[in-house]
Amino acid sequence: MRDIEGLTRAIKQKTLGRAHVVVDGVAASPHVFANVNRLQADWYVVSGHKLFGPHVGGLYGRKDGAVDEILEVSGTTSEDCSDVVYPLLEKGTVNYEGCAGIVGLGQYIDSLACCNIQSGHGNTRNRQPLQHAGESSQRSSTRPNILEPSLTIENANEGYANIRIVEEPLAEALLEGLRQFPMVKIIEGNEKEFGSVMRLPIVSWLHENIAVENIYNICDKNGISCRVSSFLCTQMLADGFGFDIEKGFLRVSLAHYNTMHEVHCFLECLKTIPGFV
Repeated sequence: MRDIEGLTRAIKQKTLGRAHVVVDGVAASPHVFANVNRLQADWYVVSGHKLFGPHVGGLYGRKDGAVDEILEVSGTTSEDCSDVVYPLLEKGTVNYEGCAGIVGLGQYIDSLACCNIQSGHGNTRNRQPLQHAGESSQRSSTRPNILEPSLTIENANEGYANIRIVEEPLAEALLEGLRQFPMVKIIEGNEKEFGSVMRLPIVSWLHENIAVENIYNICDKNGISCRVSSFLCTQMLADGFGFDIEKGFLRVSLAHYNTMHEVHCFLECLKTIPGFV
């Protein structure tokens, strides 16, 4: 994942603040807390279903940036924000059921903040909720009031910190396992060259001799989900990373509910493919 804060700062300096920075956070938001105040991007886009929630898209706009410019162009004030900005950006009928489901998503992230997850285990199936100091054990059994969302910035940060604790060893095991195959090419850039700040548990790769579709079909028959596509990659990036944009590549995505056993099963499945090793 790139240094969005640094890129935003450089873009604003280069354009004297005239450029708007739009960040596609769909792939990152299930793994990393989007601190939009720190990133200073004008727009930040997320997708609810990627966040283990409802199929609803979300667009954040900075009040002191892009949103104010919309109001200025339309000749209105901030008091009229809901009458001007929302109708402009929200086309069609609002998905009210999906919006209501976002409350449950907040409760889920909040519950992750209360999990006692030990670093290095890579498995969340046996986690237990923490009992905070001064609280009774009734916290875990008390039914939440869905009309009063309780997720705080602090709990969101802690919930995502627990996600990282689980996902990091899984990603390391997956990368280490793929690199043991001499004919496997992992599509990645130089971290120093591209200014990466962290590695997400999303790995794109291909085999130099076996078609990606064949690998996908074998994995699918063994109950292993992965994807084959060029994933909106441009021809320039495809040329730079050295793969055929028409054929695409394989992508394996992990999340905090995956286990180390599943990673090992995936790697063992690859070994059964003729000519893979």
